[in-house]
Amino acid sequence: MAIKVSNADIFNTHIKRVRELYLAGKIKNCAGWQVYQSFQRLPFTEKVIKEKFILVDDKTTDYDTPSDYEKGEKNAEKVL
Repeated sequence: MAIKVSNADIFNTHIKRVRELYLAGKIKNCAGWQVYQSFQRLPFTEKVIKEKFILVDDKTTDYDTPSDYEKGEKNAEKVL
């Protein structure tokens, strides 16, 4: 999850809200999804995609580490 910030004040408001809810034990995670949920006034119980969301579906979607990327590249070579 990446967030493009065009208004720092609004972004910081939602960052602060998510942090406070997390520290109070009211939500389980404190990451980009929760900031998006706060911004869109969505429930924190499930991931729902609403407006102001761009799904990037490219070959790096499931790569979280450099080793994930290397494994993916090796698998791609086998396919070619």
